[in-house]
Amino acid sequence: MKKYLRIVIIGLTIIVASIVLGIYIWQGLSPTLVEALGYSNKDILVIVNMDDIGLHSDVTNASFDAQRFGLAKSGSIMVPCPDFERTIDLLKKNPVMDIWIHLTLTCEWGEKYPWSPILPKNRVPSLYNSKGIMWPDLNSFILHANIQEAIWEMDAQIQKLIKSAIMPSHIDGHMGFYCTDDKLFKGAMELSRKYKIPMRVWRKRRYRLPLLFPNNLPHLQKIGFVFPNSWIAFYAIEGEDQNPSLRAKSYLDYLKKLKPGIHEIMTHFAFQSGPLIDLLGNQNVSNRYNDYKVWTDSTTKMLAEKIGIKFINFKQLQELQAKKINNEEK
Repeated sequence: MKKYLRIVIIGLTIIVASIVLGIYIWQGLSPTLVEALGYSNKDILVIVNMDDIGLHSDVTNASFDAQRFGLAKSGSIMVPCPDFERTIDLLKKNPVMDIWIHLTLTCEWGEKYPWSPILPKNRVPSLYNSKGIMWPDLNSFILHANIQEAIWEMDAQIQKLIKSAIMPSHIDGHMGFYCTDDKLFKGAMELSRKYKIPMRVWRKRRYRLPLLFPNNLPHLQKIGFVFPNSWIAFYAIEGEDQNPSLRAKSYLDYLKKLKPGIHEIMTHFAFQSGPLIDLLGNQNVSNRYNDYKVWTDSTTKMLAEKIGIKFINFKQLQELQAKKINNEEK
């Protein structure tokens, strides 16, 4: 009996040692995402993304001004929105800006500040409400939208941006809408593969997420999808004291805790103006202006330099995903 037990223990020891050795070898041969981009595995890379470009001129202008400061290098554009065409003109004059697409299927300000789908009503009738514009919130969208029509509209928005001579480096969904349904999420995945551009996935349960996410995230990475190591949006302090110093402290404390890897921070910028406050509300605009101030402040830049943070955009991730998907398709 003791001899048999000894044999079992030796056998299990060999198996465990083999697994540990295999993991060690695999880790040694498989570069981290940071290393795959040509950096050291000790580097801290940060992508500051400015959402909602094209929503309104005060949002667009603040985003371009922040990009010139040098920390926020990526912006996501809302194709159906009123300031889209002007934004395209600005992008052509400023090709340094890394732009990706903020797929938009809701219009939260309704008739007060309306926009409609790119595709006509006879193609995607379920995406139009009785006023001829998009549904005002996620609940209304989920209740009325036909999933296939939503996917057609997503594709049409990407194509419109490309036809405007802007190739997006990334896709995501306004208000996280494609993380509300399995089929929508799969549709976003297919578009990500079709155009060989990364996609944003929501890592926190702000919305009802599809069953395949986040459980299949390792699978998506295995078949070529590329995601930052972490992603965050500072919704937690919305609705609290909007003192600019509080908002700045929240961002700076976050930067101090970052570990080596690639980290995305989602922000919303805007200049404060009477017309924008009338449209979006004082708190919303205050949040956006405070974000703008944080990321155009020399204090933020000096802290990042002290920590050794490198600010990048999504273009490198786009190139890596395109390479991975091309290799997988061969």
